[in-house]
Amino acid sequence: MKQRHQVLFQQLHEYRNELLEAVESVSEEEAEIIPPPFNNNIRWNIGHVYLDQYLWIQALTKENLDMPSIFTQSFGFGTSPLAFNS
Repeated sequence: MKQRHQVLFQQLHEYRNELLEAVESVSEEEAEIIPPPFNNNIRWNIGHVYLDQYLWIQALTKENLDMPSIFTQSFGFGTSPLAFNS
């Protein structure tokens, strides 16, 4: 099982790096745009991916990792960037 954890962690690490590279040139203004017919913007999607990866790691390791509740409130399933208080 430990080798499977290492593989997952490596995949998550690589995915995170690819995502950060992909959005590196996105401006603050572009990150806020919600294009039709979508419900979310780039900023929300990045936060959602971060939260999702965190939850995967927490579920896999069975460790209670400290995460600010604002992440679940802002980027959890059913949330929207329209509710952000910028």
